[in-house]
Amino acid sequence: MNRNSPSQVVQKLYPDHKWLPWKFPGIPRNWWRKKSNQKQYIEWLAEKSGWKSLNDYYNLSQELLFENNGADFHTEVLAAPLNLYITF
Repeated sequence: MNRNSPSQVVQKLYPDHKWLPWKFPGIPRNWWRKKSNQKQYIEWLAEKSGWKSLNDYYNLSQELLFENNGADFHTEVLAAPLNLYITF
């Protein structure tokens, strides 16, 4: 039995495509715990939102996260703020 999530299967079938795992329903368990995944999401959100400077990050809100497939990010990362780690 294959225990991969749908997103993992698609990513294995098409490894050259830049997939956005948070856009799939049911992100793999513990995916948000990896700092590199957190950073990938925040950088994607910043680019999508047109943020140009660090001051633009003050626009980060719960509503923005929920509107952009970040509900799990909010729950798993921001519920414990010390888990969030961003390097620029």
